[in-house]
Amino acid sequence: MMPSSTLARVGSRAHVGSRARLTTLLSVVVSGLLAGVVPAAAHGPTRGLQVAATGDCAGGYRVVGTDLCTHGPDPRPAGRRMTVQPRAISASIEGPLPGAVLCDGDGRSGRRVQAIYARTASIESRRSTVIPQIRTLAAGVQSAFLASAARTDGVRRPRWVTDDDCRLAVIEVVLSEAARTSFGTTISELQGLGHARADRKYLIWFDTGVYCGIGTFWGDDRSGADNLSNTRVGYGRVDAGCWGWAESHELMHTLGAVQNSAPNTTWNVAPGAFGHCTDEYDVMCYPDAPGVTMTIRCPDRGLDGQFDCGNDDYFHTRPSGGSYLGSHWNTADSGWLERSVVELATPVPGLDAGALVSDGRVPVVTDLTARAPLAGIETVEAQRRSGGQAWQAVAAAVTDGTVGSRLAVGAATRYRVRAIDGAGTAGPWRLGPAVTARLRDDGHVSLAWSSSWRSVAIADTLGGRVRRSAVVGATLRFTTDARQVGIVATRGPTAGRLEIRVDGTLRRTLDLAADTTRRRSIVATLTLEPGRHEVALRVRAPLSSTPGWRVDLDALVLLTP
Repeated sequence: MMPSSTLARVGSRAHVGSRARLTTLLSVVVSGLLAGVVPAAAHGPTRGLQVAATGDCAGGYRVVGTDLCTHGPDPRPAGRRMTVQPRAISASIEGPLPGAVLCDGDGRSGRRVQAIYARTASIESRRSTVIPQIRTLAAGVQSAFLASAARTDGVRRPRWVTDDDCRLAVIEVVLSEAARTSFGTTISELQGLGHARADRKYLIWFDTGVYCGIGTFWGDDRSGADNLSNTRVGYGRVDAGCWGWAESHELMHTLGAVQNSAPNTTWNVAPGAFGHCTDEYDVMCYPDAPGVTMTIRCPDRGLDGQFDCGNDDYFHTRPSGGSYLGSHWNTADSGWLERSVVELATPVPGLDAGALVSDGRVPVVTDLTARAPLAGIETVEAQRRSGGQAWQAVAAAVTDGTVGSRLAVGAATRYRVRAIDGAGTAGPWRLGPAVTARLRDDGHVSLAWSSSWRSVAIADTLGGRVRRSAVVGATLRFTTDARQVGIVATRGPTAGRLEIRVDGTLRRTLDLAADTTRRRSIVATLTLEPGRHEVALRVRAPLSSTPGWRVDLDALVLLTP
């Protein structure tokens, strides 16, 4: 925990900024206390919360026993739909939003949102039904972020803690009756169980009905990575009666919304108003104290499940420099939010089976992503470099997961790939290993042909010649340390079959018969484990009686690291 003296200094810088602002803030809080109004006091129990007149929590509460702040309990505003139903507002979003949370990396490292299912000992565990429900609700939270970010042509989503199966990891905890009725005790007991990591925001689904929702909140409006909302642990609690509505709201509080200095803040509108906004429709906006009047600035009710309808108070993926969010804390900059749905693959080219090989170039396909971009909002750019040449574009604005290209024979080539969002902001490059394509034509010294093969001159083949055999059991043997081997042969009406073995083990038997003749194509590929291997190709007769059948082998293509 940060020392309280340090917090006070940071709080003074974050909240006050001047003696005049401090005087105003204190007068509002004092007048509210004299009038019997405390922040959000009518919205739920405040046990474990202490009204704060100064410091980081000024205008709200300090959580007793911690140095955390909260705006107080949130009710479910009358008339709000029970379930968040975020719409894909931007016409550039194509297709449905993901139906499950997306996983990233190992699912644990870095800043992440941890899902918790909480109950008391008197409540029997419902994990078999509740945990699947929580996973669905978490996907709804993710959709709220994605749809909100899409309105400013960006991508944002919570980075969740996930398990080894790429599913939302949900921790079940049993808390005391005191924790059920007190947000402060809820946090204290969770911390006692080890759930106090500074790189976590904890979203708690509590199987009870005391609150609708409540979350920690730092009133720090400074822009920059050292903002308290961007460096401190956070807790958001949602009780069963508000599951499906309050999760996005409470998580956004932990990320730092809505600041007192925001253009449409409820702060200072009426005694007790704090941490919300007045311009509807917006998941963070509601009259949080008597005397707060709402303005219908965004009449689309679909925005009731999304963030910052005017994109001017707390969430914008690319604010202008002169705007409020260009100079104050913008939750879209939170380190707990991922800026892409793309999962970049390490770009390693593989031989393109079925494609044609020329004398100087080999067809390859390179996987760019393990998870495709959000169509219309982000794209993937791929480049390659051969030898000492400069990087050259292979593909820009790729929206699927692969790209085809051709490698120059004999030149070490590397690929790199990165994601680009709708605002044109590019992420870091992911670099693949160097790969070299090599051709071994039928006369290469490394190839050991049995006596049943003969060299035949044929136009439109590599080097103008192939090796032909019509003898069952005729064999080609070679050893290689290549990562991948491609067999270039002729398909056609009179073609036989080819048995393929690696280190004595049968890999497959390839039928080369086809309705039309096709030469110079990669008829099969072999992916090999690291190390040196012996490969044997053995002629087999066609499946049906075919007069004049034969097997024509043209060349081998090797991809070596």
